[in-house]
Formats: sequence, structure tokens, C-alpha cells
Amino acid sequence: MRFFSHPCLIIYIFFLIQFLIFLPGLAPAENATLPSSFQKIVPDSKNELDKDVESFGEKIPDWKARWELAKLLSYVEKYQESIEEYQKLLTTKPNLYQAKLELAKVLYWAKKTEEAKKIFEALPKDKLKGKAKIDLADLYVSQNEFSKASRLYSQYLKEHSDDDKVRFKLAEVLSWLKEYNQSAHHFRILLEHQPENVQIRRNYAQVLIWSKKYDQAITQLRQSLQD
Repeated sequence: MRFFSHPCLIIYIFFLIQFLIFLPGLAPAENATLPSSFQKIVPDSKNELDKDVESFGEKIPDWKARWELAKLLSYVEKYQESIEEYQKLLTTKPNLYQAKLELAKVLYWAKKTEEAKKIFEALPKDKLKGKAKIDLADLYVSQNEFSKASRLYSQYLKEHSDDDKVRFKLAEVLSWLKEYNQSAHHFRILLEHQPENVQIRRNYAQVLIWSKKYDQAITQLRQSLQD
């Protein structure tokens, strides 16, 4: 009796009995059902996996993926690869005019100006609007076709009169065409918008010199120096 009366031994026997009682419950029975949080979550087949993936959003078709690829290649200046992807895209989507405009721009960046011009000029007039007009006008400037460029810049400014960058391009082109009065007119508008811009003022002075308005040119040059 003294043996069983030792406190530590009694505690040890108590925990041993508890362990022996609960030991069989450590493993689930053969036919036991697992809780829902442990049930199989992997699809049974590839078809189920495809359905799960598609359920996350719209399925992206090949032509859209190719379009994005063509754009990205142009962004990293891989122009020839971009051109090839745009051409593949347009064989399946020949009426995708935005892609045609983008292709023309990439051709221009790749210095394939004649090919770019053909695409621009083949577009319906209603598709050539906004910045596309400026892209074509810039292309004309690169080929010294200043009259065509000035017409497009002027058309654009009728709807975007606050675009100083395009107005500056028009003023320059008009001066190259020796349309000095018209060029000076646009430079004056630019100076109204940006009176502190010394480069605009100096370019204006240059046009005044070409038109032999020397006194006005002197005034503009002095203002640009501000000393």
C-alpha cells in the first residue's frame, strides 16, 4: 500500500491510463468521413481545371493575346518582331483599324516610312483622326512633304486648339514653306499661352528675321535674354 501511496507514482499511473484510453482515437476509422476543410480540393481532371481557370474571368482569345504581344515588343523597341506580330494579327482581323494605326507607327519608328505611309493613306478618312493625324503629319515632315503636314496639323488644331506642341509644329512647317505671316501668327498664339518660354520667342524671332522684320526680331531676342 505504501508503494501506491507515493504521490508521483499516482500521477504517473493516472496519465498512463488516460493515454491508453485515447490511443485508438488518434487515427480515423477506415470508413470515416473527413471534415469539409480536409476534403479533396484538386480537380479530378484537366477539364475541371480548365473550367476553374475560366471561371476567374473572360477567356482571352488568341488574337487579343497577339495584339498585346505586338504592343509590348514595340515598347521594348523590338520593332521587327512587333511588325511581324501585327501582320499576323491583321491576317485574321483585317478590319482592326486601331492595330493598323499602331503598325504604321511601329513601321515609322523602324524607319520604314514608305510602308508606314501606305498604311496611313489606305485608311478610311473617318478612321484617321485625333493623334493618328499627327502621326501621319510627322511622317510627311520626315519626307519633306510640308504642305501635306501643315494641312493635317491645321485640321487637328481646329478641334484641339490648346495643343501647343502641335501648334509649334505647324508654325515651324509654315516657316519652312515660307508662309511667314501665318507662321508668325501661330508663334504669337504660343507666346500668349507661354510668355516665359524663351525658345518659342527665339523661334518667333527667327521667322521675323526671315520675313525681314528686323526691329521686331531684335525686340523678341532681347526679351528672350532677359538681362
